[in-house]
Amino acid sequence: MAGYLLACFVILHGQRLFPASPWGAAGGVAASIRSTLEWLSDWQQPMFAFVNLLVCCAVFFLPAEEGAKTFAIYLGFVLAHWGLVWLYNRSENTDGRLYWVVFLAPLLILLGLKVEGSYVTYLGVSYMCFRLSFLAIELKHNAALRIPLSRYLAFAFFVPTIPIGPISRYTSYHESISDLQVTRHNVLHGALRILVGYVKFKVLATYFSPLTFTALWSDGFLHTPAELALSCFAFYLYLYLNFSGFCDMAIGAGSILGIRIDENFNRPYVSRNLREFWSRWHMSLSFWLRDAFYTPVTMGLLRRIGPRWTLPVAAGAGFATLFLVGVWLGVQPGFLIFGTLQGIGVMTVYFYGALLDQLPRDKRRSYRSSIAIRCLATVFTHSYFAMTMFFFENNTWQRMQHISNTLVW
Repeated sequence: MAGYLLACFVILHGQRLFPASPWGAAGGVAASIRSTLEWLSDWQQPMFAFVNLLVCCAVFFLPAEEGAKTFAIYLGFVLAHWGLVWLYNRSENTDGRLYWVVFLAPLLILLGLKVEGSYVTYLGVSYMCFRLSFLAIELKHNAALRIPLSRYLAFAFFVPTIPIGPISRYTSYHESISDLQVTRHNVLHGALRILVGYVKFKVLATYFSPLTFTALWSDGFLHTPAELALSCFAFYLYLYLNFSGFCDMAIGAGSILGIRIDENFNRPYVSRNLREFWSRWHMSLSFWLRDAFYTPVTMGLLRRIGPRWTLPVAAGAGFATLFLVGVWLGVQPGFLIFGTLQGIGVMTVYFYGALLDQLPRDKRRSYRSSIAIRCLATVFTHSYFAMTMFFFENNTWQRMQHISNTLVW
């Protein structure tokens, strides 16, 4: 990773490393390097794209069986999708069939890779497909946006976001790469973010790993309900530290290069209910589903049946959105149960909020401002989410049966 960051930093910011008017022999060498980098400035984006493609292939694809073949096929799909983006970019009908082709094509590729069971689907290809799919929505709302091939490839295969996301949007990438700036603050902030992420990912997460179902419940002994709850919370904390730590490292790497990567977590531990929780947890996926599914479905249904059905439509769309999270995780029964329980929880929040709105204004204000109620709501929210982690980790019937057989009341 250090070599990758150094190479990309030189490509993107090399001219800033050498003075414009140096003195002495060393200065002459610096001036020569600077002039060479200035001459290569027209090739900056193709070189940046090439480095990302090369590192992506070598680190994430080649170690897999038939990795080179998979990479070549997927690169072909990505190039074909850019062709569709290029056509859509020049189309006057932003709501026509071409929009749906651009939006759905990466998702169909992802579906095919998951059905095939390809190794690389577990290394963030799904996040890449989501990023490319969302391009249709971004282009629909910004017709002036142009996407050159080299910038498209660098965005699609941007190494820090390949392994585990986030699903950073092209708009963020485009704004950063179009006005590249490197400051001491960005570099130091990025390095600190990488350090914090490494500690969370490699150190703190390992303290909770031995208490998860996979580790604790494979010792051949019987376990109590207290240990069941312990493993649920342990896996919840392990997943948060592991996932958010890796995202911190990715965002830190982007910060060093001067490229903004969208945040994926925003203090989910302060969430008062599941609806707020999913706006703070895995935000890039939540916001993708909100913009690509929840909002269009809700608005489309309300236009057809009228605003008086706003509550059931919004609650139903919220349930469907969270159920899709389970489907995205996999078709194993545990993931589907996890998505269903999250959907039920979010749907309950909608109806509970509607009941609160019927209270007198002073009582409603007192209820919402109560610190004790907020603390209880937060504890309940995280307890509910932690309990659903049982199905997330034990996502097959065999695993659930094993836990049931080793549980003694």
